[in-house]
Amino acid sequence: MAIQLSGIASGLDTGSIVTQLVAAEGQPMQLMQKNAAALRAASTHLSSIGSTLSNLRSAASALSLTTQVGSYTASSSDTSIVAAATASAATGSYSFQVNSIASEQRTYTASFSDHTSALGQAGTFTLQSGAGAPATVTVTATDTLDSIAGKINGAGVRAMASVFYDGSQYRLQIRGLDTGTANALTFTESGTALDLNGTGATPTSGRTGQLATNATATIDGFTVTSSTNQFANVIPGVSLAVSHTTSSPATISIAADTASFAQKINAVVGAYNAVVNQVHGLAGYGSTKGSDPKLAADRTLRSITDKLSKTVTSGYGSGTHNILATIGITSNKDGTLTVDSTKLAAAFTSDASGVQALLGRPVSASSGGAMATLRDVVDDITNFVSGPLTSRQNQFTSQATRLDSRAANEQRRLDSYQTILQKQFSAMETTYSHNQALGTQISRIG
Repeated sequence: MAIQLSGIASGLDTGSIVTQLVAAEGQPMQLMQKNAAALRAASTHLSSIGSTLSNLRSAASALSLTTQVGSYTASSSDTSIVAAATASAATGSYSFQVNSIASEQRTYTASFSDHTSALGQAGTFTLQSGAGAPATVTVTATDTLDSIAGKINGAGVRAMASVFYDGSQYRLQIRGLDTGTANALTFTESGTALDLNGTGATPTSGRTGQLATNATATIDGFTVTSSTNQFANVIPGVSLAVSHTTSSPATISIAADTASFAQKINAVVGAYNAVVNQVHGLAGYGSTKGSDPKLAADRTLRSITDKLSKTVTSGYGSGTHNILATIGITSNKDGTLTVDSTKLAAAFTSDASGVQALLGRPVSASSGGAMATLRDVVDDITNFVSGPLTSRQNQFTSQATRLDSRAANEQRRLDSYQTILQKQFSAMETTYSHNQALGTQISRIG
């Protein structure tokens, strides 16, 4: 590479002159680069709005089904009954008495003096739990109570065996893993003398110490049963877990949980307002300028807030509560929402089904419900392929890419321009130096 000697002969700072000329010529390229960076920043801001919209979608989805709208608490006047309510419950009070609890079968073999010595028995027995597939266990003369227990536990039946010691003798206890009469254990013994179907006729006989039974209860005078100690949907939307029988009826109360319901609504309103405020902050609102000039008064962002506003102010159904304002959710002048917590609680307490119909959508329906519609609108806005937010981001990215390409071409032109200037100034310096030397020689001749 040629060494550039800046202004050695002429005294001019030709290096600085070249730099300044190139810089002046490069101003259009700098504007391209600045504009491309601004476009990429705008695209990033749109992506951030997409994330905020995603939060709104999650909050609205939590109330998008009618079965999700309700919030209820269930309580029991007896500690042996634990009540829990889901969103599909309804307010009410019930009398509930536990008559018997569900149990699993426990069968004991005949007694033996030792559990680690060979029993000297050979044969097979089948074991079956309810309608499950039976398993055959083969016993050899060298098997002990311990080894037979291991074979039962590895048979793949819903039962577990262990050695039981009554203080003087050993037995196998075979316990069903599931409660309820439908899960009773059955045995068929051939060749062995474990007495699996024993009746306890003698102290050393086998016997079933506990039968598999259902839990039974009386609710408001009606008898109900369960194969487990859980009564699910005996009261719609409520599960009851029982641990003991009760000597008198307990009171099961289901009440509207207005605090949890309000929390869900406030989550939606907070996420909604975050979207509106973010758009206003970036694009501007009223007399306040936006922080991103590329998004100032952007039509895409305006269309997004318009769609959201239309969704939360539209009517849904024909009931008493057919718009959000009737339950205390109203729009402000700037497009944000406000919740009247007192009005919200009163609406839910007095007409929970009406509030559910306003906010949620039945599982089988494809339209309706303010929260379900809001979720769908957000899905359309943020659609990765055809959503307006994605389309606008792609526009900004494409523009920035084109500017990057033009700036790269301009940089190559500037590099060439700089090389030409350097050569021209270098030639000037050489000519000036030669002329200066010639003038010196002439003056000596004179």
